[in-house]
Amino acid sequence: ACPIEVDRISHPLASAVGGSALLPVTLSYSLARTPQVTSLSPNRGTARGDTLVTLYGEGLEPLDSQGVATDLTSTNAVINFNGYDCVPQAANSSALSCMTTERNAGINVPSTSVFLEGRGYAIISERAEDTVFRYVDRWSNIYSWLESEPPV
Repeated sequence: ACPIEVDRISHPLASAVGGSALLPVTLSYSLARTPQVTSLSPNRGTARGDTLVTLYGEGLEPLDSQGVATDLTSTNAVINFNGYDCVPQAANSSALSCMTTERNAGINVPSTSVFLEGRGYAIISERAEDTVFRYVDRWSNIYSWLESEPPV
């Protein structure tokens, strides 16, 4: 852990009553506690959603207030691909799975974001193709076309 010193912290409730409360604080950052995503599979799925995606890495389960691994829920884990939520399904220390939601607001820049309670935001591998999910529908898939009518 590497200590981080903060000179002062102001609590919003203290200023709400006209005063302020400044307290010395020490925070620490632990790389061992930070989740890391190194790959995901599959890396493509339909824009209609409902693709089960598994992320692989380390520290991929949320922690409770005591630092103990806890069950995955939509309140203690937030997974996001390209600006769209992926609903948490299951997790252990090296894998986390989620179900994609519909890509209903256009095409966004490919990105992956994972936040786990008690751990914070995950470090995402720099090898972009290994950690990016793309919403892709095949030209030949009848559901890719409005009213399920492909061009003739």
